[in-house]
Amino acid sequence: MKKFKKILAIMLALLLLAATATACGQSGSKETDEEDTPKVSDASKTPEATIEATPEATPEATPEATPEATPDASSASGSEVSADALMGVIDGNNYNNDYFGFTMSFPKDWKTLTQDEMLANYQLGAEFMKKNGTNEKVVDLSMQKIIPLFMMTDTSGSASSLNILATDLSLMGGLVKTGKDYLVLAEQGLKAQKIDFTMGEIAEVKIGGADFGKVDGVMKVNGMEISQSMYATITKDHVILFTMVYTSDAAKKSLEDTMNTITVK
Repeated sequence: MKKFKKILAIMLALLLLAATATACGQSGSKETDEEDTPKVSDASKTPEATIEATPEATPEATPEATPEATPDASSASGSEVSADALMGVIDGNNYNNDYFGFTMSFPKDWKTLTQDEMLANYQLGAEFMKKNGTNEKVVDLSMQKIIPLFMMTDTSGSASSLNILATDLSLMGGLVKTGKDYLVLAEQGLKAQKIDFTMGEIAEVKIGGADFGKVDGVMKVNGMEISQSMYATITKDHVILFTMVYTSDAAKKSLEDTMNTITVK
């Protein structure tokens, strides 16, 4: 269980760092408030992450989810949207998101997290980043701009998971037009942060009738190798990022089968 929590914290920290990196990479946009959004030069001054020196996250250290960390439906869309429409609903082993316009099915024996559990885990990832020297203001900006949509974990003990989040494109100053653009920018930012994360070739794929960018990668930390596949697509002025984390071929197959059930409305 401890290993799983650590892997989950590292994975969520990586996703936040990717969002942070894309924010830093485009902040020269004239339309972006300089006080709220760090510039590229600020990112280059961010201390190198030292994950090895970070104490293992524990449930007791997890900050409570706060209203500031909870996405505001009206801010995400410019008009009032219900939380269920924005963040989606789970019915049996089906997930449906009316606002972002997609559905998918998932294995019945995997555990899904509640919205409060997702927010608490992202807070854990945010604290992980801050303890490793990432600028607190940048992390807080990313937390305000992401919307956790869905998370499921393998109950067999494989420490595998699927995470879906939405990131506001206003963070990226018009540089991101496609899912592939987002992954390219995220890769550049992660390299700048000197994270030991090796990404393969970024490809363009179609899933459920929509265009996605897709990349496989491996992150090495504390003697562990964490395998991931990231899929990104654009809708409603947001990047929707699907991240598979797997520690076995069987788990990877289950996650790929889940991705293949996605239908875009």
